[in-house]
Amino acid sequence: MRAPVAGWCLLLALGGGPAGLAAQRPASHEISWPPAPETARIRFIGSLSSESDISRRESFLRRLGRWLSGGRGTALYTLQRPFDVVVGPGERFYLTNGSVPRVIVFDKGAHKARFLGDDVPGGLGKPMGLGLGPAGEVYVADAGQHRVLVFDSAGHYQRAFGGATELLNPVDVAVDGDR
Repeated sequence: MRAPVAGWCLLLALGGGPAGLAAQRPASHEISWPPAPETARIRFIGSLSSESDISRRESFLRRLGRWLSGGRGTALYTLQRPFDVVVGPGERFYLTNGSVPRVIVFDKGAHKARFLGDDVPGGLGKPMGLGLGPAGEVYVADAGQHRVLVFDSAGHYQRAFGGATELLNPVDVAVDGDR
């Protein structure tokens, strides 16, 4: 008679009992701000921490073949210290990551990730803030190089402005869409 009671207590302690069921959020519950009855202006739609969150899952046979042939998988882009994010057209997310001097582009539509800025003269120093122009241009505030860089909507470097004598420590950028 004692064993079933002990088992039930363990189930309750792990959150599987009536108290645990009451604390669970229904699947249709939406996280948004401000809460109802106000009109929501910010809504949680998901999380993104690495390329595996957007990439297509590789089949078992393909993974097995790659393993048998001694091949390795591609290195995944992983966020360790995200600083800024801007969402571009086509479900493209541009992120600055404090642990690498690059801008990471997560392209949900294409199911892949890549780096932005490999074609920048002088490279990127410490990319921080991001802005999006009206034609899809990406503006990157680079605190390490004391400048703001501009990339076209395809991710190709276009130009830079600023410098050590003009911008002391640019950490963010805002773009006026009317101009």
